Amino acid sequence: MSSKALLIEIGSEDLPANNLENISLQLLSHIDRNMKRNNLIFKSIKNYYTCRRLIFLVDDLQEKITLKESEIKGPRCDSVEDSPRAVEGFAKKYDVSLKELKKKDYDGIEYFIYKRPSTSINSIDLIPNILIESLKDFKSQKMMKWGSKSFSFVRPIKWILIIYRDQAISSNIYNTKTTNYSFGHRAKSNNKIEIKSVDDYFIKIKKSGVLIDQKERRDLINKVISKKIQESNFDLSVPSNYIDKLNNIVEFPNAFLGKFPKEFLKLPEIILTEVLKNTQDYLPLYKNNKITNSFIGISNVEINSSIIFGNERVVVPRLSDADFFLKKDLDIDFARSEEELKGVIFHRKLGSISDKVNRINLLVKIIDSKLNIKDYDRKSVLTSVPFIKIDLLTNLVNEMPNLQGYAGAILLENKGYDKNIFKTVEEHYLPRFSGDKLPSTIEGSIVSLADKLDTISGIFVAKEEPTGTRDPFAVRRSTLGILRIIIESKFELSLSSLFKESLGIHKKNPSEEEFEKLYAYVLDKLKILLCSNYNFQEALVNSVFRTVLSRQSLEEESFDSPYIIYKRVIAVEKILTLKETPETLQCAKRIGNIIKSSKISIGKFDKELLKEKSEQILYNEFINIEIDLKQKLTTDYIVFFERLGYLNRYINKFFDEVMINVEDQDIKNNRLSLLHMINYYYTCLADFSLINLTQKN
Repeated sequence: MSSKALLIEIGSEDLPANNLENISLQLLSHIDRNMKRNNLIFKSIKNYYTCRRLIFLVDDLQEKITLKESEIKGPRCDSVEDSPRAVEGFAKKYDVSLKELKKKDYDGIEYFIYKRPSTSINSIDLIPNILIESLKDFKSQKMMKWGSKSFSFVRPIKWILIIYRDQAISSNIYNTKTTNYSFGHRAKSNNKIEIKSVDDYFIKIKKSGVLIDQKERRDLINKVISKKIQESNFDLSVPSNYIDKLNNIVEFPNAFLGKFPKEFLKLPEIILTEVLKNTQDYLPLYKNNKITNSFIGISNVEINSSIIFGNERVVVPRLSDADFFLKKDLDIDFARSEEELKGVIFHRKLGSISDKVNRINLLVKIIDSKLNIKDYDRKSVLTSVPFIKIDLLTNLVNEMPNLQGYAGAILLENKGYDKNIFKTVEEHYLPRFSGDKLPSTIEGSIVSLADKLDTISGIFVAKEEPTGTRDPFAVRRSTLGILRIIIESKFELSLSSLFKESLGIHKKNPSEEEFEKLYAYVLDKLKILLCSNYNFQEALVNSVFRTVLSRQSLEEESFDSPYIIYKRVIAVEKILTLKETPETLQCAKRIGNIIKSSKISIGKFDKELLKEKSEQILYNEFINIEIDLKQKLTTDYIVFFERLGYLNRYINKFFDEVMINVEDQDIKNNRLSLLHMINYYYTCLADFSLINLTQKN
């Protein structure tokens, strides 16, 4: 860290643990962008965060910036009468009077302009407004207002510290006055701490018991938990997502080992882990892969016997409630529950949960008809569908929504239903979140697809598709879930076909515009998935998508299946490593350029018009492999491309010996038609013109 460091600390009430990293990163992005917009010069910006503070450290911020003389365009001159405030606001922004504004003609329209002179500005004078703009730019699904403030943020802001080198910056950020102090660890030293410099901040905040570096805090949590586990000879298994959550609820971690009465081990494991992990933030401990009555907790305060006793005491009523709810739910009358689902609203425009189940049943049959799979239990799938939402009426799910699917499976198993049926009910919610496991069975995958297809299509029909920050029905997550299931289950299912069917169930004769809007959304998410989850280069993905969107590959009925597209991208990635690829692509480029430059419509090909030997040879060699090309295009993309490479020498010879632009128009058109037939196969796998071969690696 240089001597020219700027530190911003935003103190707040406890921030949302599940989204804390995203909150910090989004605000970091806004601050970085707004600093650059204001021409501030700095080396880097780094973020830190704890459960109640967001910290941003700007390294090597230059003290002054020089703004060159510039001409800034303002409102139209003829807008003064209709909107005088716009002109007044423009003048106020640059601290000049209306008389000081000039006028200038732009394409026949006169505008007010401000001629800003060259000037030097202290960087720190811009920081308060940059922070105001960055907080204004921040978006989240759940925002809060507090007191009399019109400003909203994820949690009420308690204090703001802005300090450059050894100078605290005084300002007012949305009615919160910036200070020269911070606060220490809430349980250790929650008093004001006067901060004299950026270096002083890091020394004093650490001394107060706060570990602000989230990476250091995470490593320490993992270390103290692992130590406790090893000391007690439990299985050493610490889920990373559990560590991430704990990291966001403490400012300094302290681990303890607790126990609960063994009688609760009779509860299903999924209920035990839900109570311990998601309602209490404890880590259940296992021995020989079996859950025990021990758990590890993380506290923000130093551990003593009272802390352990208090945590052990509070978990007992939670487990008792779960036991009570389970016993009560096991007596549910399924027939009555199916009737009750008619009164549970899924969406005000899309009907009840019962209506949704009926649509899922239709979609399951449609998906089954499109899948060429023999070895799976169709009967179990159809039997399971009426039960997939039964557990929405249970006490368990009402108290612990994460048990959706699991609770239904427990009830069905208790009633003696076949494993395939209750396993399908359990798995149809998968994947529940980004990176979650997928259904382990074909049956579960099919019902999961149907459920998510219905939700996505329905929300688009209701015209409540997700926006930048709003997605209450988790359409993005459902879309990515569908795409992952199709890819990893190797289902050759067409996206266009699936969503047209699903839209048709929701609405009779949906418009082409409605379909295209939904289809574009899903394809966009597929692009993102292939680049982020499967680590393909964007250019490779775009090259395949160009072909898919142009509907070139009609040999494949499921040409826009995510699995087919995934296989194509893999093939293109492999093709670019082949020795003969550059020559093949050179031939493709040469043919493509000639076709694009020809300004006449290409007529029907006539073999009898082939006059030159080299064009006759090219035609014959092409015809000899065309059937093989069509077959390989649906079975083996690598061999397909290699077979195309077989034509290279004949194409090169053709261009060396045959003139295309001859006077005889029929011969000219015929030669273009021959090239057009060959070009079709160059373009039905991917658009290689979008790939820079020199950067393929």
